[in-house]
Amino acid sequence: MIKKEQQGRLTDGTPVFSYTLSAGKMEAVILSYGATLASFKVGATDVILGYDSFEGYVSGNSSQGATVGRYANRIARGAFDLHGKIYRLDANEASTGCHIHGGVRGFSRCSWSLEELRDGEKPSLALTYASPDGDQGYPGALFVTVTFTLSECSLDISYRAETDRPTICNLTNHSYFNLAGEGDCLEHSLQLFADKWLPVDKSFIPVRIASVKDTPFDFTLPKAIGCDIFAKDPQLEIVGGGYDHNFILSGDRSWKKAAVAFCPKTDITMTVSTDLPGVQLYTSNMLDEPRGKNGMPLFKHQGFCLETQFWPDTPNHPDYPSCALEPGEVYETHTEFSFEAGD
Repeated sequence: MIKKEQQGRLTDGTPVFSYTLSAGKMEAVILSYGATLASFKVGATDVILGYDSFEGYVSGNSSQGATVGRYANRIARGAFDLHGKIYRLDANEASTGCHIHGGVRGFSRCSWSLEELRDGEKPSLALTYASPDGDQGYPGALFVTVTFTLSECSLDISYRAETDRPTICNLTNHSYFNLAGEGDCLEHSLQLFADKWLPVDKSFIPVRIASVKDTPFDFTLPKAIGCDIFAKDPQLEIVGGGYDHNFILSGDRSWKKAAVAFCPKTDITMTVSTDLPGVQLYTSNMLDEPRGKNGMPLFKHQGFCLETQFWPDTPNHPDYPSCALEPGEVYETHTEFSFEAGD
């Protein structure tokens, strides 16, 4: 079933709606602002962080649950070359000089329009956004649809985009998971199906491809997120004391399992599958906001993100899987979050 409610209005008068999708013991709440996953319940446990009202998503600075684009993650120095032309983007991350998550007014800061609601055993919601040519410095108009489909055991998020000029596109969801619904995420078990990762420089930009073997970045077998997070490793320290790195799933677009997370407190298992070549593990190293859900602060290591995506700074690395999008082509990808809960 689907329930639609108006939550209020933005300062320019634009209404903000919430859409509640329910299937079995699963419930997802999506906001039209930022095409944001605001709540996701597995039974009685809300397994993502966020805020109590839509105003929190407007004023917050951590992209909680949002659809991120045009380009998820970072682009070095806020510039890239496409077909021999340099495009300069909004370098909106002051600490690094990088472009991050689409700019000051990326997709997470925009109002999306309802395209379609489908009720039934697998309720779904499709939201659209039209990004004009030159938006945040990107070439070409980009027409985007993100569809959330809920079943009794999974949430599928699919993305579709088309352009009228050559451009780049890299979309993801930025939910912070905590399968316990409280406390930090350090006791969660995590397995990543990746034997290579991308170390970064002081701007968080990848510098090479490396093996995870014999490093704190080896999640090829399940281990607690907190197992190695405090190790004296420059790569953990450079990103704020934790993980904020891309793990390489494959160089192609085949459907594959990306990660499995397990919470011993609630006995909830989450499996992430995708057709994208990478997943960014972020352990909320910089999270520090006064009021999250239930009026409680958001704090460091409270949640973990598994952002399926093209690799960071892809447009500046010809050897990376390409995220270029040409007129007449269709950008299509999807990621599934499936859940199992103990009795």
